[in-house]
Amino acid sequence: MHSFEDYDCDRENMKQVFAELKERGDIRSRERMNGGRPRRWYRLTRQGTKTLARCRREWEHYRRKCSSLAAGGETCA
Repeated sequence: MHSFEDYDCDRENMKQVFAELKERGDIRSRERMNGGRPRRWYRLTRQGTKTLARCRREWEHYRRKCSSLAAGGETCA
């Protein structure tokens, strides 16, 4: 899995991110017409919802550690 820092937020890179998420089974997509133009719509799968929950837990753990370090409560030993 890549971190967000690995990507610039342009159209081609976002296509790559979505392709990787789709390949892993975290999202599915379909094409619909919108204003006379085809648009791709994405939705989280059940697996994607679980992946998102895991990432949120990991992020919260990381955020708490960083906050504690910044407050002088822990060291990185």
